[in-house]
Amino acid sequence: MSALSGAGNGGAGAGPTEQPLLDPTAGGGGVDHHHPDFTSMSGGISVNIPGLITSSAGGVGTGIGTASAGHHNATGGGGGLDPALFKTTHSTKFKTGLLKTWYNVFNDVLGISIVGLPSFFKLTGIGLGPVLMVVFMCGTIFSLTLQRDLILQHHMTSYTEMSYQAFGLVGYVYANFIIFLFNFPTVVQVLGSSLPDLLTNWFGEHVMFSRTAVVTIAIVVTAPISYYKSIGRFAYMSAVTTGCLTLVALGVIGRFFGTSAVHQVSQHAASEGGDAYDLAFSHSTWLQALGGISYAFTCNDLFMHAIHSLENPTPRRVTTIILGSQFTFLILGTMTGITGYLTWFRDVNDNILASYPVTDQFNNALKICVILAILFFSPYNLFMPRVALIAVVQIWKPDWIHPVKHPVTHLTINKRKRLWFHVSATTILVAMNLGVALAVDNLGAIFGFVGALSGISISLILPRTCVIGIAPNLPR
Repeated sequence: MSALSGAGNGGAGAGPTEQPLLDPTAGGGGVDHHHPDFTSMSGGISVNIPGLITSSAGGVGTGIGTASAGHHNATGGGGGLDPALFKTTHSTKFKTGLLKTWYNVFNDVLGISIVGLPSFFKLTGIGLGPVLMVVFMCGTIFSLTLQRDLILQHHMTSYTEMSYQAFGLVGYVYANFIIFLFNFPTVVQVLGSSLPDLLTNWFGEHVMFSRTAVVTIAIVVTAPISYYKSIGRFAYMSAVTTGCLTLVALGVIGRFFGTSAVHQVSQHAASEGGDAYDLAFSHSTWLQALGGISYAFTCNDLFMHAIHSLENPTPRRVTTIILGSQFTFLILGTMTGITGYLTWFRDVNDNILASYPVTDQFNNALKICVILAILFFSPYNLFMPRVALIAVVQIWKPDWIHPVKHPVTHLTINKRKRLWFHVSATTILVAMNLGVALAVDNLGAIFGFVGALSGISISLILPRTCVIGIAPNLPR
């Protein structure tokens, strides 16, 4: 991308060996007034004049595309859409360090799917399950590496911008659709299968311990957190979520190796007959598990947002986040899947903790960890659906999303409208989240359906096809 002759100064001099991926001094470095949270990589200062898009480098945007010289040309006529619209649509003012960024990415990988992995191994078989875990991990790492290179070489700021640059408006809308679908089906419904029994066992029957009451209260209590605009704000909550779910995974693994668990399995096997010890390498139902396993590893949609919020995002730091999150989940997830399956075999529940008796106090402690994880994960899980919703709405109503400056005073004149839309969009998503949580109670069905329909496309297909259109020289 060539530097423009705008207000930003080019960074042509020698620098450190490892340059930041998002370097505002490289190739122009001007300020984008349509998007104050994003330092323009194209250079120059753009000014929003109704009905016309101008650039200090010369040239007028006449369609859906970029008017900047030396970058992507306009691809369609009509509408006069500002190319800044296709940059990241969330606030990046709140920056995070390496560890906090890793928490956000790992939280997206780990998620609540860790409690469903034993049921996936029931479908795949004890040998094929780990093989598929490795295959999906390698595919996801390769895709994330391609996205890292697009950030480095083409200054991409979001997954949807990548899709737009490769496939135009159709790719942009499609990417937002699958991101919304992938992230939206709620995990809060897990509370409905765990918390009511737990509360009833401790305090007895009560109307407030019903599934409907528990799920409703949980979503209402955590709803305020959902209104955060920056992914960096969720770092501490991601740390709590990943910590709780790691304890759950270690608890499931420990129960298998504990004497009480082994005795329990022996009694179960004796009562069920020889089929209880199903140690087949693979099962004919393995295809049904592909969507769920893909769902578990996918973090590509949030990855570029997280890296855009990372302080000093050098290639080495970004690669550390990629490999650290994926390999940690591979080890933890595979161990949880194998031991959870070997504890219950064919009787394993979609939620492994629901397989244990409600009177098991150790298991109840693990359920409390899951409950805490879900309470913090639910608002985080609405971030990407809101990004996808905003990204589509801004095509027709950009002034609902981005600051509009007064032509004389240069003061922002649409703060109230932007705040209204942000609050309204988040509130609608919270309400939809509650509706789906109350309507769906099969965790395995959610992971399998969503993973098969959108997870594989997000993690394995779309990044590779986008690279072909944007940067054919990158390895793919």
